[in-house]
Amino acid sequence: MSLAQTILSGVFDRLPDLQIFFAETRLGWVPFWMEEADYWYERHRHWSERLLNWKPLRQRPSDYVRQHVHFSVQHVERVAVELRHHMGADHIMFATDFPHIECDWPNTRPFAERLFAGVPADEAFRIAAGNMLEFFHLEHTPLGQKVRAAA
Repeated sequence: MSLAQTILSGVFDRLPDLQIFFAETRLGWVPFWMEEADYWYERHRHWSERLLNWKPLRQRPSDYVRQHVHFSVQHVERVAVELRHHMGADHIMFATDFPHIECDWPNTRPFAERLFAGVPADEAFRIAAGNMLEFFHLEHTPLGQKVRAAA
């Protein structure tokens, strides 16, 4: 399902605790999508409700993204990191995609350093590891504790 279908289906109104992760979708497009989704939703929701008996959402589409959707960011997506506050830095997870051909290994560290250049250390840590540990409930595992201790 696409992000639009997921949100417009009302799934987050029905399941307010649902959190989803869109992996390998890139991220730079998301702030633009959020702005456009709100614009077009507002423009068409009234006639859709009246003529199609469509049930309106409780919030704007962008609000659902900020509250329920997590994304991965990879190597060349500097623009996504620069626009991180539009969707929330706590909903972005760094991905290396190892061992796929498009991954940056064995040069992951230099790519990550360029990606996070100028990003405050606490936000860089959240994106690089902290968000993933929380989303997948790994913060209390031996690996999660080791990663937190090294931060």
